[in-house]
Amino acid sequence: MGGEASSPQYGGCIVQEKSSSGKPCDPKLEDCKCLLQAGVAVAVTVAKYAAGKFTAGLLPGIGYGVVLFPERWYSLGAAAYGQLMVGGENAYEASVSGLISFARYLRFGIGSDWTGHTGGSATRDTVYLIGAGSDYGGSSTYAKSQAR
Repeated sequence: MGGEASSPQYGGCIVQEKSSSGKPCDPKLEDCKCLLQAGVAVAVTVAKYAAGKFTAGLLPGIGYGVVLFPERWYSLGAAAYGQLMVGGENAYEASVSGLISFARYLRFGIGSDWTGHTGGSATRDTVYLIGAGSDYGGSSTYAKSQAR
């Protein structure tokens, strides 16, 4: 690792596939693949349906969750997200949601949306979300680079 900056780890591989011999995989000796990983997830909501209205835009959020088969194109995951938007016609808009991820980048979810109005009152709505995102933490490539 001489002189290389190490990547931060905010999660990790929970379950790793076994080696060809059936024993636990050793990242020092072989290319190990992660089967279940936990870690930070980021998403950008591009469409939202709430209170009978469909809206589109870009609203970033950060979350934490798990991903099954994280290194394969058909990965499947679930994460809890938080989003906050301040300004505009409302004092604030905060969302807490659960998103399911498909094929690494697609996100679909449901959650609660709290909107604080400039007059001091607040409303809560159930929201349905569509977005794009990515998961971080637990990469076997990172683990293998650190094992050397």
